[in-house]
Amino acid sequence: MTGIDREIANKLISLGRRHGRDFLGLPSEPLFGMLGQGRFVTLMRNQEEAVQLLRKIGREVAQELRLASDQIFIKYSTNGRNLNDSPLYDYTTAIPRVVQTLKRSNDSSRREYCVHHRRITYSRFSARGGAERPLGLSVFQEAACEDVTFSASERHRIPEYYLEKKKCYESLGEEVELWESEDPTFQHNDLFSDQGGLSVGPGHCFLYGDEDYAALYVVKGQEKMINTIKTVGSAAEDFYHMFEAGQVVEETVVSRLSEYFHNYFRNAAAGIDPQLISLKALSTAATLYQNFSNASVDVRVLRMRLHTAAWMKALASHSQLRDHGSAIEAFLSSNESPFATFLYESSSTPECLLPYELSSAAAFACMTMFESGHLDVDPQQLLDVMAMSSGDSIYVSAELLTDPWQQTRPRDIRRVVGNIGHPGITFLVSPKNPMIEKFSMDEWLSVDRNDFNGQFQDSFQCTSLHLSFTGAETPLNVGFSGCQDAEAFILETLVRVYDRGRWIADLNVPMSMASPKLRRIKQCKGLHGDSPFPTTSRMMCLDSWHALIEQPEDNLCLVRAHKNWQARLAAACLSSAMEYETAVLPANTCWQCFKDQVPAHMRHVMIIG
Repeated sequence: MTGIDREIANKLISLGRRHGRDFLGLPSEPLFGMLGQGRFVTLMRNQEEAVQLLRKIGREVAQELRLASDQIFIKYSTNGRNLNDSPLYDYTTAIPRVVQTLKRSNDSSRREYCVHHRRITYSRFSARGGAERPLGLSVFQEAACEDVTFSASERHRIPEYYLEKKKCYESLGEEVELWESEDPTFQHNDLFSDQGGLSVGPGHCFLYGDEDYAALYVVKGQEKMINTIKTVGSAAEDFYHMFEAGQVVEETVVSRLSEYFHNYFRNAAAGIDPQLISLKALSTAATLYQNFSNASVDVRVLRMRLHTAAWMKALASHSQLRDHGSAIEAFLSSNESPFATFLYESSSTPECLLPYELSSAAAFACMTMFESGHLDVDPQQLLDVMAMSSGDSIYVSAELLTDPWQQTRPRDIRRVVGNIGHPGITFLVSPKNPMIEKFSMDEWLSVDRNDFNGQFQDSFQCTSLHLSFTGAETPLNVGFSGCQDAEAFILETLVRVYDRGRWIADLNVPMSMASPKLRRIKQCKGLHGDSPFPTTSRMMCLDSWHALIEQPEDNLCLVRAHKNWQARLAAACLSSAMEYETAVLPANTCWQCFKDQVPAHMRHVMIIG
């Protein structure tokens, strides 16, 4: 992203930071819990940099709790393993130890100096051998101090890697001791032995960091004070400085973020956490808006609280989560969604983030919020809505724009660029009892009824669908907004069928498509081969609207409007409105499948072909 697109993106991010605090709400744990108890130390380039960060934090903790150097220390992984294949850990002081020298000051007291102490645990059987350089030490010193020497016995029994490691730390002014993990005198219950050894004893417990990578330990009884000393804000500040100093590995950040992301949402209380409810609402809205190319939303929606939205409450109360696999497939239908791409690259999507399967009313209520920026409409007021007009967009239920054989979901909505010329947001609804033209007896000559010969054709090429308004409208109840004019209306709208310029009927498409008398004949899977229409069966062809409306007496009637979706939609709606059993055929019809799916005892079956 470069140029003007990047500039706009940065401005939107800035806008969200300033005004969007209530939009998603605050998380219970920042960064999906990755900042909690210092777990972010695993993102650092190596353990030595993690040790330096933990020493900084250790100084703050020790000063606040007035701890001595033997009451707080650091344990960190070396990536090595001993003979039993268990991991090896090194130990070091969190704050310098005070050491007395033999020299005396003017007042005859012994002089003191502060020094860090480190114990390096090694194994003669470690797979590391001596081939690798000390992990992370090159950050502090490339060359070992020349005046540090080792005895012949040390060089014989200690791998070269650990000797180099000891030299590097001693060159930094630390006291270093080497301990062999297989040594029977290796005792884990000594914190500071007489020789200065360090280890985790029964009187100490984890305080801060990551126990498998690098962590602070403190005497028992003090660990509960860490939350008052290292707040989320101070941890976030440490995390920020790590990024600024380039001390994190980008690949590690991505993998760890994904790990914490899934753990956080799997263990979260999705039904009560405001942010999780808001994220689920945003996931649902993003899935809906993926179908609208070049659509825009009102930025004032940032001031809304998604978790309290009426449409979201309705979904949480009455909707069921979609099937996990189909939800991911639908959510990833657009490759242009960064959030969808992130979920796809992750191992799985937490259920609490899967979008809801929207009802038609909830979908229009959701779009109303994002289109207006401030209107929170109860979906119960939008149960009969088939389209919505707002700004330069008309959002139409997909069932008004597709062939009746295609099964659409309630949330399938199409965007058409344009406006109906009505201010504000207008919801279009059909009349409850649409009218159908009554043909007179004088038009008997136009009634064509012939036996079906097995050939499909389109006898309704001059049929078209049109929208018109009855003029009946009512303001929508959106609560008190302080505006003198209504911001949302319900407008009665007619979907009219015309043939050669003549009005035929008005349709209530949503009600007709939901009729229990409407069935869609499933596409044949090739099990029956070429299945022609049986010559022993009789079926009447209806090639005019007059023939359909005049209520034919034949048991099987076929409306021949092959591959004409507008005429097929009109015929299916009229047949349902007239309470016929209606069967919609696919483009490639298998008559054996038709026979299997339409019971023989059914009477007055209107077939839409």
